[in-house]
Amino acid sequence: DAPPLAQLADLGGRRLGAVSGTLASAVALGWRQGALRPKVVSQTQREDVLAELAKPTGSRIDVAFMPLPLYDGWQLTHPATRLVAADYRRSIGINLGFVTLAPAADLRAALDRVLVDALADGSLARWAREEGVSWSAPAAPDVSRGPSLAELIAD
Repeated sequence: DAPPLAQLADLGGRRLGAVSGTLASAVALGWRQGALRPKVVSQTQREDVLAELAKPTGSRIDVAFMPLPLYDGWQLTHPATRLVAADYRRSIGINLGFVTLAPAADLRAALDRVLVDALADGSLARWAREEGVSWSAPAAPDVSRGPSLAELIAD
């Protein structure tokens, strides 16, 4: 049995599916100066990585590296799926937020209050669980220039 996936180094001999031209593929191919390249099975934009992984026999991959919302969508449309997201999460330093029209100060204040309270009391994580989607807590910094290639391929 293979160890759980807590980090990319835990892949062992598993074949890693990643869609060519995506951030996941860039991270997989660049990690530790290409250490995973022999394990990466590049897939085209037209291929369904999760359908390939879910094949009962004959799959070309053992694990898929992809954005969690894609898995969440798969899980919602395939409720009997045997696929499960690993505990490994690779933050890429992108947080999302709400934007309003400038005069809507009351709305922004209400959104901020609800989100701060829901994060503090665990409601955001609970809501994600109840909806069957993956949860990753927001991470600092709130504003950045975005991840560099070196940050993306670091451990």
